[in-house]
Amino acid sequence: MSKVPTPRFDLLKMRHYAFGSVQFTRGCPFQCEFCDIIVIYGRRPRVKEPRQLLAELDDMRRAGFHSAFIVDDNFIGNKVKAKALLEQLIPWMEEHHFPLQLTTEASINLADEPELLELMYRANFRSVFVGIETPRLASLTETRKFQNVRGDSLAAKLARIQTAGLDINAGFIVGFDNDDQAIFEDQFRFIQDNGITLAMVGMLQAIPRTPLYERLQREQRLVEQDPNCNFVPKQMSREELQRGYWELVRRLYTPEAFLERYFRVFQFPEYLRRRAAICRKAGEGKTLPTLGYGLALMWSLGLALWRAGAVTSVGRVYLSYFCSRYIKYRRGIVGFAQYMNRCVTHWHFYRFTRDAIAGRLRTYNSG
Repeated sequence: MSKVPTPRFDLLKMRHYAFGSVQFTRGCPFQCEFCDIIVIYGRRPRVKEPRQLLAELDDMRRAGFHSAFIVDDNFIGNKVKAKALLEQLIPWMEEHHFPLQLTTEASINLADEPELLELMYRANFRSVFVGIETPRLASLTETRKFQNVRGDSLAAKLARIQTAGLDINAGFIVGFDNDDQAIFEDQFRFIQDNGITLAMVGMLQAIPRTPLYERLQREQRLVEQDPNCNFVPKQMSREELQRGYWELVRRLYTPEAFLERYFRVFQFPEYLRRRAAICRKAGEGKTLPTLGYGLALMWSLGLALWRAGAVTSVGRVYLSYFCSRYIKYRRGIVGFAQYMNRCVTHWHFYRFTRDAIAGRLRTYNSG
């Protein structure tokens, strides 16, 4: 990784990109049975030098990006190197007035690292993607995701990350051997109760060369001719798994469920204080551009809702939550822009799930 050249961000046509992507490490030290990362990249993370990543972020800043996704398999796979990067990233952010909002992927044990959480907050990380997979401890143990069952509860860990000022996006899987048909309700309740706004839910998939694939092959449970659901679940039929999966996704992306999750983290006063502070630092001197961004989103979203005939069914919910929740928390211009951004994000997922359920999209690993 220390020899990877800096990408030519200056060649990109910025109008086509919502955010840029960079990579600091490859590999993950854990051993989740279903995951192909450890097969492809290994369990010993390989790392760039901090100066390399800072050079890439500097090029992204000059190219006009405002957000960057550090797409590591596990940003804290090597905690010493992650800390070294953050300690150099913070002064770079301060020097350039916080030009980039950052997000990344990390394992749940980030919650047990208060120093790293504080450094990430100060380095303008706004969110982190966590592989939670399931609230069922038996399923986590089954799939060797032992880092998720150590220590206190998943809910307590998530609350610590949120209190540190980071939003949580998370991955979930249905179809483990310990999953019966009650798993769909369990997953829905866990996601709602813990304020995980963007919940990326998928069916279990046996990827070739993974330990899961090899185990299911030994048990003669592979259905390789079907790329959508390529194995036989243990406690339900393949049809029941696919049906339950789509109903879960549909419920999660109703406008009411999505916005309930969005406002759920507002119960943490420290989260609100920290988010407000970092937004003030990043938004100094940018009040009018931020307001313009929020109004542009509102206009574009209104047009999209009108064209889709969803002003009453969906737009009404956006307006209702704005009047009842946004005003309650007095979030100001930055909060208005963030709320509109969340509504636009929801509209994307809402349309996607309904088009997929209706068969208007070709989907993979989802029936």
